[in-house]
Amino acid sequence: MNPPSTDGMPRRLVIGYGLPGLVTAVPVIPIAILLPTYYAQDLGLGFTITGLALGLARILDFFTDILVGIGIDRLVWPWRKAKHLKFKPWIAVGAIIAALGLCALATPVTFDSDWLGGLYLGLFSCVLFLGWTLMMVPYTAWGALLATTLHGRSSLTIAREAFGLTGMLLALSAPLVLLDTDLNPIALVAYLSIGLGVPIIIYTLKSVPDASAGEPERHAQTVNFRDVRALLAYAPFRFTIVCWFLNSLANGLPAVLFPIVVQQYLGFDEKSLFALLFLYFGAGVLAAPLWLALAKKLGKMAAWQSAILLNIIVFSSVLLLEPKSSGFFSPQLFYWICTLSGMSLAADMALPASIQADVMEADRT
Repeated sequence: MNPPSTDGMPRRLVIGYGLPGLVTAVPVIPIAILLPTYYAQDLGLGFTITGLALGLARILDFFTDILVGIGIDRLVWPWRKAKHLKFKPWIAVGAIIAALGLCALATPVTFDSDWLGGLYLGLFSCVLFLGWTLMMVPYTAWGALLATTLHGRSSLTIAREAFGLTGMLLALSAPLVLLDTDLNPIALVAYLSIGLGVPIIIYTLKSVPDASAGEPERHAQTVNFRDVRALLAYAPFRFTIVCWFLNSLANGLPAVLFPIVVQQYLGFDEKSLFALLFLYFGAGVLAAPLWLALAKKLGKMAAWQSAILLNIIVFSSVLLLEPKSSGFFSPQLFYWICTLSGMSLAADMALPASIQADVMEADRT
């Protein structure tokens, strides 16, 4: 995979910025899709306790996103070598915290009470999500400032998400190959994440310049409700955020239900589950350059709308599947549905972030 160098941006910078996307994506599928069923079924907590624990952790994660964003804008690090840095210290600290939370979730402690098990799940989910937020909020903001042109931002976000999809493929490949062993798939991807993360994050922090180096601070010292109202009154921002929220909601609900529907309704085994996910994310990786070219030719919004339309048309055919049929609408058709709908994934992940960066840049100027 060779992320393109555009608008005078060196290929080394594009790759260096995109690489951490691979590491942060490796645990995404196990945490979002496999972790709930692992704790609910394999560890016996049940879906009620598991859902409550993960739901509360996600609600807290919503507020930490806002707090971390404010902290990045306001906080000056006390260490002499870090005083002029805006993003890199946050990413380094977040990586350490996320690794601790991921290791704890991958190697659960056995409790006599299911509620204590739920407390353990919720606590270390909060640790993982906090570390993830400390990494991802500055990481995505970093890319928005590294690029100064519309297509340059698309190049960085496509590179980040294409590497991210590659990381997801790695996470899917390992359990697919080692499924017949006694290894816990979640523990396997946790060790894979940390093993890849240490060299990759060190390389990126050393090779990619902090976008704020030498840039004067332009933020106000305080934020009040008047500022929030002014931001929400900016129509392009409001429109983009609402669309992004609805699109994320539409993606998140099927992601959680995917393993249940695939195994309980369509009757696939665990190996087929990983194969379906591999096809889905693999198609996203292969289609990433096509969406970048389409965004440059037609515009980011038109490209994103095309991806959403493709996803709706293809995935709605799931309603026609008949689990016990051997004809055209048999469960085997789901392999094609996953492949074709996966083609829209890179655009769905990268273009909204790039559009949002453009909107904020237009508002600032």
